[in-house]
Amino acid sequence: MNTIRILTSALALLAPLAVTAQAQTQRAVLSGSTLDMPWTVYGPGFLQGLSENAVNLRLASPPNSQILGVKYGNRTITLAARTMANLNSIYTHHDIQLREQGFERVSVSVDGDVYRSVYSRANDTVEMRVAKSPGNSYRATFNLSGVQAGTQGNTSLLLRDSTPGQLGYVLYGPVMITDQLRNDPARIQLSVPAGAVVDDVDQENEDFTVKVRSGLTLAQMNEFYREQFAKQGFNRTSGGALERDKVAAVYERGQNRLEWSAEREGNDTYEILFNFEGARDGNN
Repeated sequence: MNTIRILTSALALLAPLAVTAQAQTQRAVLSGSTLDMPWTVYGPGFLQGLSENAVNLRLASPPNSQILGVKYGNRTITLAARTMANLNSIYTHHDIQLREQGFERVSVSVDGDVYRSVYSRANDTVEMRVAKSPGNSYRATFNLSGVQAGTQGNTSLLLRDSTPGQLGYVLYGPVMITDQLRNDPARIQLSVPAGAVVDDVDQENEDFTVKVRSGLTLAQMNEFYREQFAKQGFNRTSGGALERDKVAAVYERGQNRLEWSAEREGNDTYEILFNFEGARDGNN
């Protein structure tokens, strides 16, 4: 594939905003860690405070865009958004984000409606692909397979800050947090069972799906989450009965309501669903 010189046209449709208000309201949509690199995808806008000495990765779709979905799997972050901006402006937006975080652009190529580029920072390599999609939308993928191996810590897969009238929540990777849980009126904390392997994470609005490989039985998975909810003051108000390959339940605390389910897709593979919509809307 031919390497070409970057087109540096002005960000015509990414008109400068008064980033003051933007920075205050820009919220994390999805966060996690790939090997030793923590990463976070934020709502649309220009990210403030990016540093060339950063060790993490922060991403956001262009201002005035609408996020259609964010997904993580196979060490790749996929961001889909709708925007009136042209493809070169979209690519430039993400290219600048990476370079402002210390990534050096090693190569770039354009093939029709697809931009591909490779970035390097210290010993880490990130491959970015930006492609136009129908309906004034685009899809950007960030392949983190070239990130240096390290030890993954207690990093969140999902983080939503609490706001007046809305409960915050944190979903951690495979770590043991049950013993430190308490009834926190501002947020709820959940985790993937310790020892599990996270294969895929996906989010649509307030629905968050995690695919894991775990040696727990369906009954043990059910009890694992019942205990995490109970330690934070949530009571199971419906469900909880085991079906052949699935269990679902509703947990409530005051006006906060959260739906949870686990479905076994193989001998040791589960799809776990958290619906946080009622938890977000009911914190009054």
